[in-house]
Amino acid sequence: MYQLLRAIDYMHRNGIFHRDVKPENVLIKDDVLKLADFGSCRSIHSRAPYTEYISTRWYRAPECLLTDGYYSFKMDIWSVGCVLFEVMCLYPLFPGSNEVDQISKIHDIIGTPDPSILDKLKNKTRGINFNFPPKKGSGIEKLMPHAPRDCIDLIYKMCTYDPDERLTARQALKHSYFKELREQERRAKAERRMEEEHANSVKLLETKVISNNASTTPRPTSATRRNNNFFRSEGVKRKKDKHKRRMVLSSNNGMANELPKMNVMHSTYKPTFHLSSYTTAGSYPKIKAKEISSTDPLPRINTLFKQKKVKQSNQTSKNIINGHYQLPSIER
Repeated sequence: MYQLLRAIDYMHRNGIFHRDVKPENVLIKDDVLKLADFGSCRSIHSRAPYTEYISTRWYRAPECLLTDGYYSFKMDIWSVGCVLFEVMCLYPLFPGSNEVDQISKIHDIIGTPDPSILDKLKNKTRGINFNFPPKKGSGIEKLMPHAPRDCIDLIYKMCTYDPDERLTARQALKHSYFKELREQERRAKAERRMEEEHANSVKLLETKVISNNASTTPRPTSATRRNNNFFRSEGVKRKKDKHKRRMVLSSNNGMANELPKMNVMHSTYKPTFHLSSYTTAGSYPKIKAKEISSTDPLPRINTLFKQKKVKQSNQTSKNIINGHYQLPSIER
């Protein structure tokens, strides 16, 4: 019931009242209570009159039964009182068969209200004149003798006939019947607060340790930076020199002094080569000056050479030593 009142208080503080609180709309699982079925909800700040036939009859407040829709969020508190009685006794508090019987059941238990309260309700009706004879109710305590006194007192205050004198959800949560639950909730909040503070302190300590480690790490001095820059520049210089040497070797194929240099990129350049620029070592035949022309770097081939006729002889020779015949020799 403490959780149900907390749900009602949360709704009322957010400007909504349920208008259909009953056991069928209370869901419980693993000691967790949830309020369901918000199809009949209405804004607290909306203007009356509201829907007349609202809420289940057994849990309907007197102002919903006697007026033309002039009721407020206090009707939810009446319904919660009826649900609390049903939880304790396992049967409904006001099981009326119709609206008239419902009012009669209410008067049988809590009695007829003061005439001033009835006059207040008559001003919110149209053409309905009700005069109830004075009657003293049997009382709720006779229906639940096993219940503690605080529980009975809470039901009386939540099921007060006058809605203006009825408790709010916040006031019902502060009732003495929920004293132990409030203390348990306070201790649980304190434990959660301590756990959060401990977690925050651990995080703060870790951040301080990290910052201290970062501050105690020795920073490089100016001399160290100069040495690092010197070695870095020397390494870059060595790489550049090595690259230059590779470029020279790749451009000249490793023979920079063997071939003459020429500008091959110039379009009008016509190279001329002299024999003195070539290597003279070798087994080439000497070339006579008269056989050399300006356009023939090599000696001409003499095409006037005449081949000699070969004389063949049919006479065979005999090798006396070995006993074989020998072919005649060819004379060129």
